[in-house]
Amino acid sequence: MDINPYTVTEGFYIANMNYGDTGDGYKLISSDTVEGPFETIDNAKEKLINLYDEAGEFSHLLYQIQVDPQSQLFLIP
Repeated sequence: MDINPYTVTEGFYIANMNYGDTGDGYKLISSDTVEGPFETIDNAKEKLINLYDEAGEFSHLLYQIQVDPQSQLFLIP
């Protein structure tokens, strides 16, 4: 299923990003949904900011907004 992130208006999720060395570089291995769905991107961003504050340094590597929990499509806040 192809999703255009610019047309999504609801159903945003917060995902925990799991990175690791795959032998050919440091890449995203998997992601786990932490919370959601949020009705608006603003609600998801508010929760994301709270998670960033709790996680501290490098938190932008740990959490991202995900459009669909079944896809690897993430929004960069």
